[in-house]
Amino acid sequence: MQDQLDIHHSPDDGPLGERLWTLAPGSRVLIAPGTYRAPLALPADVALVAEKGLGSVTIEAPQGATLSIEGAQRVELVDLVLRGPRRATGAVIKVYERAEVRLTGCLITGGRGEGEGGGGLDLQQGHVVLDRCRITRNSALRGAGVRVQGPVWLEIRNSVIADNEARDGGGGIFVGDRAIVDLVGVTFVGNVARLGPALLVGSSPADAGKAAVRNGLFASTSPELSATTERLGLL
Repeated sequence: MQDQLDIHHSPDDGPLGERLWTLAPGSRVLIAPGTYRAPLALPADVALVAEKGLGSVTIEAPQGATLSIEGAQRVELVDLVLRGPRRATGAVIKVYERAEVRLTGCLITGGRGEGEGGGGLDLQQGHVVLDRCRITRNSALRGAGVRVQGPVWLEIRNSVIADNEARDGGGGIFVGDRAIVDLVGVTFVGNVARLGPALLVGSSPADAGKAAVRNGLFASTSPELSATTERLGLL
């Protein structure tokens, strides 16, 4: 983001979610150490940065999505711990609009997919890039770590996807129709699902999802295939 306006926010400044609706587009919010209550809806372009680095700022939701795009076209998240609901359902990050979203050095954990939605990240549109992130301990029917369905381009680099659990398929990542997923230097470990514990790519005659993995590591003690494909509607 260019021409950013730096804004400092601490727990004493009131709810972070309310303040986001008052900021000028392109603001960079430097968040002081602490735990902040979600949900956060992002109506305008913004960067959210943990001022003291990873582990200093936790954003967590009692229910629903922890963070969702609500009009923003460019979003940057840096060094944040993003935690889903402990008891209710909701993804940690939900992107249903055309937006450029970049996460660097973030921890995404505790998401619980609602319906067929993903647990950690539930993506249906846009271009999403993760670099040096960890997606762990999320759950869903499909795509416990990440569910990508529709016109989405997802890039994940130098990251770990671990200990996510899908009741059906795609413990780490589920790739649905029209989605494109590029994975470089990604480690899958400890993910659980009936089909494709690490990665499940759905296919259909019309417009199959696509996934490419380079320099990845699939660590598993299970006899099932870590990565596989299925014909949508026939599973």
